[in-house]
Amino acid sequence: WQDKRPLPDSDMLNNLDQEKVHEITGWPFLEMFPLAHLAWLKSQKTELFNSATRYVMNISYIYYRLTGRFAIDYSTATTFYLQDQVNRKWHQPFLDLLGISSSSLPELLPSATSIGKLTRQAGRDTGLPTGTEVVLGSFDHPAAARGTGVYQQGSLLISCGTSWVGLYPVSERDTGISNQMLTDPFLSPDGPYAAMFSIPGIGNTIDALIEELVSEDELPEQYQVFEHEARFSSPGAHHITIDITRPGDKLLTRIQKEHHKRSDIFRAVMEAAVFELKRNIDHYEKHGLKVNDITLVGGVSTNMLWSQIMADITGRPVKLSSGQMAGAIGSAIMAGAGTGLFMDEKEGFDRVGGNYRIIRPNQTNAVLYRDLYINYVNKYHNHEASY
Repeated sequence: WQDKRPLPDSDMLNNLDQEKVHEITGWPFLEMFPLAHLAWLKSQKTELFNSATRYVMNISYIYYRLTGRFAIDYSTATTFYLQDQVNRKWHQPFLDLLGISSSSLPELLPSATSIGKLTRQAGRDTGLPTGTEVVLGSFDHPAAARGTGVYQQGSLLISCGTSWVGLYPVSERDTGISNQMLTDPFLSPDGPYAAMFSIPGIGNTIDALIEELVSEDELPEQYQVFEHEARFSSPGAHHITIDITRPGDKLLTRIQKEHHKRSDIFRAVMEAAVFELKRNIDHYEKHGLKVNDITLVGGVSTNMLWSQIMADITGRPVKLSSGQMAGAIGSAIMAGAGTGLFMDEKEGFDRVGGNYRIIRPNQTNAVLYRDLYINYVNKYHNHEASY
């Protein structure tokens, strides 16, 4: 997705009905994903493209190197943009557009399917015992949902990294499609689909803000400094507000950092990120996606103050489970299910998912934040943003 070569004026891509792409594949059309990459290669590197015998994502190539078998799970295949997500097969019109056959693509199989054992060569390459079973996984956020037990409607997983991603389990696939969300097969057909939204780049903006305020000596411990100093501020950060959706470059110049305490700016950063998250939650709630509780994973989940601010602003209990390891735990659960250790992923979570820590809203702060949130929305999302 960091390959920016595909051209937006490509005739091949312009002929696509982008709404149909979303309906068929589960994800809105994005030019930085493989359908666009393959179209670009076919147009710009024709000889190379036509000489290939296989068209695979990197994960399928890794499976091949491990087992000698090209395979991909339905979840990861969603991001390939060539799969008919409902019927669980390669979408022939897209293959015809590219001039490739389904036999040149990997096998499509469910997550948590064992695809074979490690070859001798793979054992030498990896240091793992020959005969180790290899099991198909999933896209990262659905793996984190498995690792934290976010299986039921009314729950929301928030994964905080470079982008902040929200994942809702939904009973109807169309809930995600109609709301222009990233839709994943997740536990279907016997369980829910997953509908996801993203606040892109928010992690990078936060990092830029922190780095602008800490000294060079503090850089190795910048996140600890960030959390520690923010504790010396109070809800509302002494009237500092930040539009976290704007680029971090020169952001603190606009809020006149010389006139404010560092502790207040740090807390304002935390609050602004959660205000933006609440905007998304409110938007989807108006379209029928109710949230009873939030499960938080990623770096933010290790920051107790930020987790409390999330509970206070959203007005929901925040569950902390697995921290930054949720995706890895979900992968282990799928491996256990694929090798027969667990009957299914839900049993796997029950056995290895661990305990939650629950942070409940502070009602005094929650009342204060209601007005602060309204002010934030009015200031930055009614074309009145200024510092």
